[in-house]
Amino acid sequence: AVHAETGKPFEEIIQASKYHDVIVIGQRTSFRYGSGDETGDTLHRIMERGLTPVVALPKEARDVRKVLVAYDGSLQSARAIQMYLMLGVWDDCETTLITVNDDADAGAELLDDMRGYFSSYGVEAGTVVSEGDPTDAILSHIRESGVDLLVMGAYGRNRLTSFFVGSTTRAVVDAADIPVFLYH
Repeated sequence: AVHAETGKPFEEIIQASKYHDVIVIGQRTSFRYGSGDETGDTLHRIMERGLTPVVALPKEARDVRKVLVAYDGSLQSARAIQMYLMLGVWDDCETTLITVNDDADAGAELLDDMRGYFSSYGVEAGTVVSEGDPTDAILSHIRESGVDLLVMGAYGRNRLTSFFVGSTTRAVVDAADIPVFLYH
């Protein structure tokens, strides 16, 4: 449904999400007149307060064959993965789990547990443990591996969690040129 006359797109999207499984919105969505060069604040507001998962799309459409799932052990990333698997839309894709942890053994253990969760849904997944800055590591893997979709947790509900988790999420969504599946 289109409600162009109301002038409150954010509220309309949140209300409509009560009756839909996922929100699909452009990464650079802005409902204000003027430049569309900045990532729209509507997307970030929906990620913070929306009821359902969000798929943030870039300008160019693409087929999804390779999926990268970012997992840091947080509740936000676990929820995103749970919703992604429950929807079952991309089960036939090549899937890779990534974590960024300077302790390679701890990172591998974290991903082994999550790989078992994927297996319970019939989805086989490879694993990658990267070091360094999470944003740089995720974006680098996307570019180097030809990833078509990124799955990651969005903002937390409390301000401190939202600051740490949200800063990586915002940076990746702002820089990614692929669809990003998000849930909080």
